[in-house]
Amino acid sequence: MNNKSYFLFNCIWAGIITGLMLYAGFFAYSSHAVQCVYKTATGLDCAACGLTRGFYHILHGDLQTAYLLNPLSLWLFLFFAVQLIIRLCLVCTYWIKKDALKFVRLDIAISVLLFAICFYPLAIQLFKQ
Repeated sequence: MNNKSYFLFNCIWAGIITGLMLYAGFFAYSSHAVQCVYKTATGLDCAACGLTRGFYHILHGDLQTAYLLNPLSLWLFLFFAVQLIIRLCLVCTYWIKKDALKFVRLDIAISVLLFAICFYPLAIQLFKQ
């Protein structure tokens, strides 16, 4: 991996996260919202039901409603928010110094640890179903 490909990776990942946040912020309660396939098929909520609406409420400052919709929404939003901040910092580092590659190991360690902490409760719930 070179600096340019790492820069591109960070730009793409930041774009995906930004798109996710924009979708949650604008379309969570619209007719364009994606319906849960599990809930449609079984009539039961899955472990991820309410996450998009939870993200919507977090983005609008209503953490209590987000928690009531899906307690995991706070953890998963934290993951994506921190990832977005990391990606933007690394993109800026590349623009300023043209050398973000020295942060790859730290980036991987932080991302894996953050993923494990934030997605662990979701994984546990998925395996309970």
